[in-house]
Amino acid sequence: MLSGIKIRTKKDLLKCAKKICEIGTKNVVITGISLGKNKISDLVLQDGQHHFNTTKKLSKLNHGSGCTYSSTLAVCIANGKNIIDSSTFAQKYTVK
Repeated sequence: MLSGIKIRTKKDLLKCAKKICEIGTKNVVITGISLGKNKISDLVLQDGQHHFNTTKKLSKLNHGSGCTYSSTLAVCIANGKNIIDSSTFAQKYTVK
């Protein structure tokens, strides 16, 4: 939506994240990237470097998982962790 780029591949995701950075943000987190039936991934772009976090998909009963993820991410960043480590921790915490 923000970038206007149609996402079909990981390469498209990276282009999208870089385009969002051009708008004026330093870091980008894109969540919920489906990688088949049982895997889901998040992309973190920090200072031009990208990192993918991949885990198993949650069951269909996952109401509130986005709120859990974003709150955990924010707390980690507020406590001084970098965005890649924060995203990794938030993803692991959310799927517990």
